[in-house]
Amino acid sequence: MVTRGFVGLAFVVLSLFMVLVVGFQKYRTNSSSAARKRLAEGAYAMESASDHLKIDVDSFNLWSGPDGHLKAEIEIPAPGIPARDKTKAHRQTEMLEMNSDFTMRRFRYELENSAVSGDGALDCSVHYSSLECESTFEGSSGKGSIDVRGGYAVQFGAEIALLDDPWFFTTLVAHGNRDTKQQGPMEAVGISFDGQTPETLITGRPTHANLNYVGMDTITVLGHLVNAHRFQVSGGGSRDIPDLASTVWVSERGLLLAADWGDERIELSRFLQREQLIPELPVEDDQTVAIRHSEQFQGQQYMRIQSAVWVNADSPDESVYHTLQRLGLVDIEKSDRGTVQGKRFLILKLTEAGKAAATKWKEEATAWDIPIARERIVEIQQNQQWQKPVPSAIYIVSYRWAPNEFGNQLKESLPAKWAISTDTITAKVFLQYARNEWKVIRVERPSEEALKRR
Repeated sequence: MVTRGFVGLAFVVLSLFMVLVVGFQKYRTNSSSAARKRLAEGAYAMESASDHLKIDVDSFNLWSGPDGHLKAEIEIPAPGIPARDKTKAHRQTEMLEMNSDFTMRRFRYELENSAVSGDGALDCSVHYSSLECESTFEGSSGKGSIDVRGGYAVQFGAEIALLDDPWFFTTLVAHGNRDTKQQGPMEAVGISFDGQTPETLITGRPTHANLNYVGMDTITVLGHLVNAHRFQVSGGGSRDIPDLASTVWVSERGLLLAADWGDERIELSRFLQREQLIPELPVEDDQTVAIRHSEQFQGQQYMRIQSAVWVNADSPDESVYHTLQRLGLVDIEKSDRGTVQGKRFLILKLTEAGKAAATKWKEEATAWDIPIARERIVEIQQNQQWQKPVPSAIYIVSYRWAPNEFGNQLKESLPAKWAISTDTITAKVFLQYARNEWKVIRVERPSEEALKRR
């Protein structure tokens, strides 16, 4: 597994002479008067090949701003960073400004209400011959200028151990030549708070890296087959930079679709685009976004676990409880009742991980619900739309149940009562436009009887 135990560390990848000239030209001439508009919103997740545990890495909004530049506003989960004041908001965020081809211009990392370093930010801007950084973290405030040239890709963590990998790979391969006959030699620079005074606080040390274009692949993204540009990354592995050996896939426009790094898979887990960043995925409008954001299609399927239960010995019912134990969600305690008439008595206790997974867990409860699947929209089609007396619309929504990480682990052993349906279900959705936004007002779904007859 790739190690990420870095404190006060950032990675800056710079390309050499050829990209240096092109990068400088882009930085100086890339201009337009386009107004700020939202291009997309989404999230990335990471899954380990060894234990298949899938975790959210970040969520983001991608904007196109004045001069045609891109801006990603990134929210990162902060489970390992304690809050200084538990009654107030606690978050870590990144802001990444890029050229239209996803090469980096500026990044900013912020911590709010953190017990690690207090509030503050690390802010770095790309200049022609240097990376200019400023820190406002409590106890680590000051400026630094790192003498590097060319275009940059940035991955960093300031006072934390979690690094935002998806956007590092996005901006890294943006410097790649999409030519299988050319290699892209680079250097990775680790940024740290090594200085003794505010004037020399932020410094950097380089490590060699390489970027090679492999060609076109077809990969699955959110259930769709997508054409992707594939890159091989190598290098790093120094005291400051982890081993960068990875395979990276990006869309035609340059957005990261997936990356294999060590034994981990990074991929888009949610994505809504208002412009065609990924041609094979649908382009959304205000109505479809309202449907996707509504609570109407966020239902979950659960399996109910009882604290004490009789099961048929060696049955699917017993097997699923042992799978839950293997996943670290429950402990199965020994019972002196043994096996009676082919039935076995199990005493179950939720682990801390099980308590976190269970819905509305309570200490005194004797049964708990563990979510194993959630509704996932497959397709949205407009059916009708009218303007008077109130702007309204009807859309047809196709959806199905998608297993979550527990459902994926359990689906082979789930007994019939908890089986996750693979059928596609169709619903009729009614919307109205009020107070400057579209809202879902009613959903007509098939009846339970109709679903049983299918």
